[in-house]
Amino acid sequence: MTLTKNFLYQGPDAPGETVCPPALNENITIRRLNATADVADLLCAGVLCYLTAGTNASDMTPTTAAFGDDSQDGIPCVVEIQQWNPYFAATTTKGVYPNKITNASATITDYTPAANTSIVVIPLEIGMKFWVLGTTNGTFDTTFGYEYVGAANGLIAAPGDPDGVAIDIVGHLFRSLATTENQNWALVQYMGKVAYDKTA
Repeated sequence: MTLTKNFLYQGPDAPGETVCPPALNENITIRRLNATADVADLLCAGVLCYLTAGTNASDMTPTTAAFGDDSQDGIPCVVEIQQWNPYFAATTTKGVYPNKITNASATITDYTPAANTSIVVIPLEIGMKFWVLGTTNGTFDTTFGYEYVGAANGLIAAPGDPDGVAIDIVGHLFRSLATTENQNWALVQYMGKVAYDKTA
């Protein structure tokens, strides 16, 4: 796994104690909101999510590939890293930040809370720079300056080659701030909601 540094980013290849480094977001207010996991085994740190307000008024659900194509989907958020969360067992491998997976292949259920338990989320603001997950098996690649969109289970992915026929889908766009190879984590900037062409 590697992260190629560039003139915009000279830091590590994964987040430290937060998915939204303050040094990269000097003019953006980072709001950390207490929320609840609407589903089990999916909401680890770096997963994109949105308010569904199911069992609890603050229930969050991972975004889907179609998130943003419907005006009802709401504001995208990212799950924040938590220290010593009481809903996770403290172990030698994930005791301090139990919901933060490594850049190597990982079993996501080892880093996620049960349904109806506490998580912390950060609503995304346009221009915000943050760490997001592209996969959990250590094989995700990004290219500096390329654009990525939401995928299943709150992850991101490349949008695929356009078919050139029409602008036919709307979604949330993320621009890569560093080239990465064979990682889980990607450093991106949230660009807002856009319309784009997709593979037929």
